[in-house]
Amino acid sequence: MKKYIILLVAAALAVAGCQKPWAWHEELSVNSTRINITTAEGNFTVSVFSNTSWTALVTWGADWLKLEEESGSGVSTLHLANAENYDDAARVATLVLTASTGKTIEVSIVQSGKKEPATSIPDNLL
Repeated sequence: MKKYIILLVAAALAVAGCQKPWAWHEELSVNSTRINITTAEGNFTVSVFSNTSWTALVTWGADWLKLEEESGSGVSTLHLANAENYDDAARVATLVLTASTGKTIEVSIVQSGKKEPATSIPDNLL
């Protein structure tokens, strides 16, 4: 019986050693295309999934939002920092990700204002 257990374990290890490492097979995707944040200054992340290299930029006029890195490849975490929103109204910025293949994805970043929550802005107005 002991001999069969040893053979079974050896076979399992041989099969496990033959498997290819995990890899993402899409050109470009993200964990969410809309992120709501509070009025407070802070940091947050966007998960990027790609089988190629990609670049990121924040739309013009959104100087309240800063990218920690502007490019990457594969499965990555993109770090962003936002300034506090002192205005009553919510504000919106667009993060544009572009794969080396040309595929783009836009992520809407909606920051609450002092009187208007981020959730009050419907997706169709972004």
